[in-house]
Amino acid sequence: MQNTLSCSLLEFCRPTNTTNLETFLAQRPATEQSFVSQNCQLLQASLNQLPHLAGHIFVNFAVPNSDQFVSSVILYRGLIFVVSIDHQSSEHSPALIEQTHHFARQFKQHHESSKGKFIIPVVLTPNAQPQGGAIHVSEDLVANTMCDTGEHLAALIEHFSNQYKDDEILADEWV
Repeated sequence: MQNTLSCSLLEFCRPTNTTNLETFLAQRPATEQSFVSQNCQLLQASLNQLPHLAGHIFVNFAVPNSDQFVSSVILYRGLIFVVSIDHQSSEHSPALIEQTHHFARQFKQHHESSKGKFIIPVVLTPNAQPQGGAIHVSEDLVANTMCDTGEHLAALIEHFSNQYKDDEILADEWV
């Protein structure tokens, strides 16, 4: 997990505690630092709106059984949110939507601690228009991919956690 930032949501969202984030960014290749910093700023602004900052975030997390990384994984009130972020596009990319859903399936199928948990894939495209849609959940507890600009991420997370709340996931055990 050396390429991953792992911390509590409270620590991640606290503006005065930037040491972990600065250290994490300094370890990234120069070509990635701006991109990862942008992702973290978007996530911090969005997640700070949650009523409970009791949870955990992993930034730049390796997808199980793959050589790819997802922008972040958020553990919140017993749920797993697999989040991909696209700052380049002005529309929600169907390819990224499908890829993020595939990543969620990889967690469900190849990550032992995720197998019995509810997983919600989320695509954040800050330059796109907000996109609502019906929620569909498969029998094995993987939701369809939710699309947002980041502006409503906290509301989306809170909505799912109120509907499908489960026992808290301890980050150290989940990894």
